[in-house]
Amino acid sequence: MNYTIIGAGKSGLASAILAKENGDNVFLTESKPVSAYADTSKQLDDHCIDHEFGGHTPRALSNAHCIITSPGVPPNAPVIEEAEARNIEIISELEFAWRQISNPVISITGTNGKTTTTALTEYILQQAGKSAIAAGNIGTPLSSLVKTLDKDTIVVLESSSYQLDRTIDFRPDVGIILNITPDHLGYHGNFENYRMDNSHNYTA
Repeated sequence: MNYTIIGAGKSGLASAILAKENGDNVFLTESKPVSAYADTSKQLDDHCIDHEFGGHTPRALSNAHCIITSPGVPPNAPVIEEAEARNIEIISELEFAWRQISNPVISITGTNGKTTTTALTEYILQQAGKSAIAAGNIGTPLSSLVKTLDKDTIVVLESSSYQLDRTIDFRPDVGIILNITPDHLGYHGNFENYRMDNSHNYTA
């Protein structure tokens, strides 16, 4: 499989490394200059992951079978629109990682309180004698845990609307929606889109 990763933040780097470890062909593209990602560039080199900084060139989509987009890459970004025009599958880092685990997953979303609730849920489970780990928007991309998760560990995901956008098959075992009020409308376009991106994965 040929993957193109859009974005060199934590999620982009984690998914790129995971795909490479899986034996896939990986290309990472980032619009910001390499000076903003010196450490990331080194890690990409260390993992022999082909990459570009400072703009999305035609190489980004030339051989891609699937795009993994980082949280916050706007849906109207030219590279995303071109991928859509070419009918290339576009998924989020959350979707990519979730497809590779069989762990119980609790996903927590909403406009406010996600981080606190995620950390508290992890703590309660651990105090109850369960193996649990917090991941997602709380700071640890799920992709970075795929290779090391014990099969019985409960994954408590802080799931932002950005991460839930571009999910397809993702269905948590437990889905929690704390609240939804108008936010991030510049990305989602309108409140209805924002509401759907927060909630559509929590229904069968």
